[in-house]
Amino acid sequence: MVSKRLLESPEDSSALSAKPKLKKHKTKDSSEKHKIPAQSQAQNLRDLLHELLSDTNKSKLCDEVGKDIVEQCSKLRSSLDSKAHSQAQASSPQLPLSHPAGQSSEINWPPEFDVAEASAILSFDLTDWTYPPLPLINDPKLRNATFTHQGSIIMGAPFPQSYEQLEFVGDAYIEVMATRLIYRIMPWQTASRMSQIREMLVKNETLATYSKHYRLDENLVISSDMRQSSMVKGHAHKPWTKILADVFEAYVASVILSTPQGGFDLAEQWLSQVWQPVLVSQAKELIKSQLPSKTPKVDLSRMLLAPGLRLDYRQEREPLDNRKRLGRMNYYMGVYFTGLAWNEQHLGSGEGESKSAASQQAAAKALKNEQILEPIREARRKYLVAREKAKAREASDVLVK
Repeated sequence: MVSKRLLESPEDSSALSAKPKLKKHKTKDSSEKHKIPAQSQAQNLRDLLHELLSDTNKSKLCDEVGKDIVEQCSKLRSSLDSKAHSQAQASSPQLPLSHPAGQSSEINWPPEFDVAEASAILSFDLTDWTYPPLPLINDPKLRNATFTHQGSIIMGAPFPQSYEQLEFVGDAYIEVMATRLIYRIMPWQTASRMSQIREMLVKNETLATYSKHYRLDENLVISSDMRQSSMVKGHAHKPWTKILADVFEAYVASVILSTPQGGFDLAEQWLSQVWQPVLVSQAKELIKSQLPSKTPKVDLSRMLLAPGLRLDYRQEREPLDNRKRLGRMNYYMGVYFTGLAWNEQHLGSGEGESKSAASQQAAAKALKNEQILEPIREARRKYLVAREKAKAREASDVLVK
């Protein structure tokens, strides 16, 4: 499992502050006005501090109450943010991992399909899933660069000048994190399928969605002309989607770089939660097609049989006597289909310690033989439709007589 250890609140917090709307609690009468749950009070305080300490309000607040008080408010906000992270981690559903991070295990190579772990993913419940809180950027220079577009940098400014360099770093980190997470959950998948899932996690459209949820665009320093040219009638299109994705990648890099001790673990833990809905939906689709049937012979019969259609299980070769060496016999069976346009069509072969076990394996392999099964299923479907129509005509003729 990904480490649950979170970093302690930094002394000098310069975390990104989104500008959430303060929650308004409706009450039936004035006597209930102050009866707000403690958790809601803490959230309201956190929201208020984020709004007061935002870029647009912070300097004005310093003028009104002084820099020392603002710094104390920043520390309080950091503590509340850290507590919110801990609570989100504790309440968030945890993905079943085949190879949890930080735990030693024997190398199983090549990885084999694990029915128990696959079933755990299929039953994984996302009902209570919510976006985790945004982690902090603990360095003001990195934070400023994260939200500065290349076209808005000041000439002669110190490195990093814009999010361009950070995006380059963040892009690599995100791909590594996605790869690690996918492999730890289902290492038995083929490389091509794991690459497809990773692409769903790291593509610009996905990362841009996260940027918009966390309202990173509201902190972005970009010329109005550039912002407008990236939009079409107020809606994002490719250039703006790319910008939002780049900002998200830069943000991930800044979280890691501004927290030398444990920054990578913190960002990986956060992204693992953010990715859960996309990852689980993609994993479920793949796993459903890979889980072996417990009753392959029954499944094959239901799929192909009908009046006049037949499945035959035959011994394909003499059994191998391994009782002295392995303590068992090996039987070899094949399954064949006859009916419609097919005569003794071979569907699959299997072996086992008994004829029954070998027949089950033959049926299991036949169920994966889509190249042969698909035309048989389609012909069977048409055959059954024609059969029903013939029955209907016969019934109609009887009524007429």
